[in-house]
Amino acid sequence: MRAKSPLPTHEPGVEVQSTPLGHHPCPPNGARERAVLLFLTVVAVTAPSGARAQEPEGSLRFTHAAEVRRGPGYMVLADRRIFATMSFLNSVGYDREQEGQEMHPLRIRVRQELAGRLASHPEDLEKWKHYYEQLGYPVWVFVEFSLMLSPDYPFQQVYPASHSQYEEAAENLSGFPEVLNAFWEVADLEGLWQEIRPDYQAEIDRYDFDEMSRQMDTLWEYLRMQRQDDYLLVNVPNLLDARFTGIGAQFGPYYYQVESAGASSYALNMH
Repeated sequence: MRAKSPLPTHEPGVEVQSTPLGHHPCPPNGARERAVLLFLTVVAVTAPSGARAQEPEGSLRFTHAAEVRRGPGYMVLADRRIFATMSFLNSVGYDREQEGQEMHPLRIRVRQELAGRLASHPEDLEKWKHYYEQLGYPVWVFVEFSLMLSPDYPFQQVYPASHSQYEEAAENLSGFPEVLNAFWEVADLEGLWQEIRPDYQAEIDRYDFDEMSRQMDTLWEYLRMQRQDDYLLVNVPNLLDARFTGIGAQFGPYYYQVESAGASSYALNMH
């Protein structure tokens, strides 16, 4: 069983990335490949061994063909859960950005669009702001929790709180799927997602599957062994978060790497 992590504090301007081993600063660009190799090695020697994991059927399978790219042992995903969660957070008070940086253009567009859509629902918006403020959790706790949900609206919690690095927070977020579903309806996130989905499709198309394969081969050549882990590595662009941030989290067969603008090399980053 992986160790639980205490809820960390997050000072503005300091990038912190969540992994099953805790929170770590993003490595400088020159050390990125070494960090990938080191982290994949840790994953390899701590992961369960056996037959290569397959995507599960039913509520945990990603079924929108235009929103996922698949390679041998990894995927790149335009994740509706991350989009919905970040849309919610950007509407209720989350406006952090790295010092000296401007928000990603898509984040600006979504924030403006949502502000217009929610202007006629002031009571709902005030209720959601209060919910967010009362919880007081940093954004990556919401992001990790969203990965515990079913992949599409209406969102339902699939994994129990005990599977989270932040079990107490996950227990307190048990009502978040209901909140997120209500927000999806009121803000018409389905319509907004269809409008901006081409931006996410363009982003997932930037990932280099040849480089991913090269990095994976390099790891196992270094270890002088066949691949041992049975994870599906899933890269998830998150264009609605502050730049240069990312988290890693494992649920079921999926090891997710959620990456904001500037955090990805469009290969096998590990956060």
